[in-house]
Amino acid sequence: MIFQFLLAITILASSACGLIIEIVAGRLLAPVFGMSLYTWTSIIAVVLAGLSVGHWIGGNLTRGHFVKRAQFIKIGYALFLSSLTSLLILLLLDFIPTVFADGQSKRDQRHSGVVLHSVFLAKPVCWHCVTPCHESWRLIFIRKVSRAW
Repeated sequence: MIFQFLLAITILASSACGLIIEIVAGRLLAPVFGMSLYTWTSIIAVVLAGLSVGHWIGGNLTRGHFVKRAQFIKIGYALFLSSLTSLLILLLLDFIPTVFADGQSKRDQRHSGVVLHSVFLAKPVCWHCVTPCHESWRLIFIRKVSRAW
C-alpha cells in the first residue's frame, strides 16, 4: 500500500514538473522566436503530441505478463529519461540559436524551430510513459484485494 502511495506522489510530482517545463518553454524560446501566440500554440501542440505518444508507448510497455519488479524498472527508466531530457533542453537551448544565428533566413528559423520543439517533445513522451505502467500495477493490485473480500 505504501508503494502505491509513493508511486502516486512520484507521478504527481513528475507531471507537475512537466507542466512547469511547458510554461517555462515559452520563456526559454522567447529569445529565439519571440513571445507570440504562435510560439505558445506550438508549445501546447508539442506537449499534447508528446502526451499522446507517451501514453501510447507506456500502454505498449504494459502489455504481456505482469511482473511487479519489471513495472518498477520501466517506471524508473522513464523517469530517468524524463530528467535527462530536461537537462538536454537546457544544453541545446544555448547551442542551437548560435548555430542558426549567422544570417538567419526563414528556412534556418524553421529548422531551428523544428529542432527546439523536438527537444520539448521528448520530455512529455518520457514522463507520460509512467502513467500506464502505474495504472496497470494499480489494476492488478485492486483485483488481488477484491478477491480477498
